[in-house]
Amino acid sequence: MHKRIYISLKVVLLSILIFSKLNTFAWTVQVAVNGIKYEIYITGEKNAAVADSALVGWNCEIHDYWINPSYHYYNGETANIASSVTYSYIWYELVGYDQYSNPIYKERTKYLTAPVIGIKDMYTSTSGYDEYYAFAKSSNLKSVHIPNTVKYIGSYAFAYCPKLTHIDIPSSVTTIGRNAFSNCTGLTSVTIPNSVTSIGSSAFSNCTGLTSVTIPNSVTSIGNSAFSYCTGLKSATISNSVIDIGSYAFNYCSGMKDLTLGKSVTYIRNYAFYGCNSLNNIYSKSEIAPSMDDTYCFNYNTYYSATVYVPIGAKRDYELTNYWNKFNNIIEMDMNETPPGDTNGDGEVNIADINALINVILSGDFSSVYDVNDDGEVNIADINSIINIILNQ
Repeated sequence: MHKRIYISLKVVLLSILIFSKLNTFAWTVQVAVNGIKYEIYITGEKNAAVADSALVGWNCEIHDYWINPSYHYYNGETANIASSVTYSYIWYELVGYDQYSNPIYKERTKYLTAPVIGIKDMYTSTSGYDEYYAFAKSSNLKSVHIPNTVKYIGSYAFAYCPKLTHIDIPSSVTTIGRNAFSNCTGLTSVTIPNSVTSIGSSAFSNCTGLTSVTIPNSVTSIGNSAFSYCTGLKSATISNSVIDIGSYAFNYCSGMKDLTLGKSVTYIRNYAFYGCNSLNNIYSKSEIAPSMDDTYCFNYNTYYSATVYVPIGAKRDYELTNYWNKFNNIIEMDMNETPPGDTNGDGEVNIADINALINVILSGDFSSVYDVNDDGEVNIADINSIINIILNQ
């Protein structure tokens, strides 16, 4: 079957090479590996060729002599995306001329290897009826391996994959496209590396299984509706690098109780946190109150029920700033202070702090930060205190 694919591709390439009158050329070829289609971009000169890069294309089926887009989506439970793909083709090299001055070509076989640099965006045909995806709507997909050659994850790349529970995004990725993981309702955790600078609109919308998310220090803006309707989200930590929080970014995250806004947050767009009815604590690290588009950035009841914690000396500015002045409870605090129970110093209190404390107890290397209940000792009672903090969040 693969030989048939290569034969067809060789015929196409041979036509391009023989009839091309240009000194340089560029073309795209498609190769299927384990049910995943890759597109290789090739540029070069008549006597040389270079495979620039490859993209993970749409899932495919192999039919006779060609690769056709699949309308049945990816059926496997695991998708292992290759870090590079190799393509072979026949090259006819000019080696001389015969006695009648006719060119003589010698057949050469060449191999091109290209790194896989991205996962393609969703594509809609010109007719508007046919849509092609990378891994979207793959109902059986449970796990994905993305190599560290990939630089971006395209729009709708993994949307509507209900059995996908966890995704490790490699540190090579800089962009997460719109709706990349939307409606992955089984997704409980995601690791966003510090290389990511942009999170697209609705990238994780309706991921109802997500319980917490931390936006890394490399991100400067969060797209519209990026985490909207993530109803299982209990906390969100937005890093100090983020400047702009888009409209509806965390809209209707009804289970969110704790929100931390980094010190560089300048703009909070309309409805960004509207519908977050459970918000108890808002930690805003900026000494200057971020600008809100309107009163609907937060839910109406949040202004009365939630407590806003601001840096020491910043309370007056918040009280004088539109919409922040609607909050009944604004309290100054040292933003560098470690929260009680945060034994591993990551700014959050969760099961990782219990594990850190167990390791400390076993090693016997105690310090005051581990004495969670302030009884002068570090023991199992402090583990129970962390459990109580987690349960009451």
